[in-house]
Amino acid sequence: MTGGEPEFTAFLQGHRRELHIHCYRMLASAQDAEDVVQDAFVQLYPRFERLSDPVPYLYRSVVNGCWSRRRHHKVVERLQHLTAPPALV
Repeated sequence: MTGGEPEFTAFLQGHRRELHIHCYRMLASAQDAEDVVQDAFVQLYPRFERLSDPVPYLYRSVVNGCWSRRRHHKVVERLQHLTAPPALV
């Protein structure tokens, strides 16, 4: 994508903050929110010029990423006791 890079950059700058806030509300973690938003933009980049309206694609990617991250954290919490070092008695 050579011709669309300035448009993509402008699109990214125009939507990044709002998406980050939305994602932060779902995850309560600034770092997780930033990771999910960045991943969504990375997934969008190769499709950007082909989509007539990339906003719904981007928001769906962010919401799906948030749900995936939440599921991952729940699994980690559930299994954390399996990897914890044994208590010294």
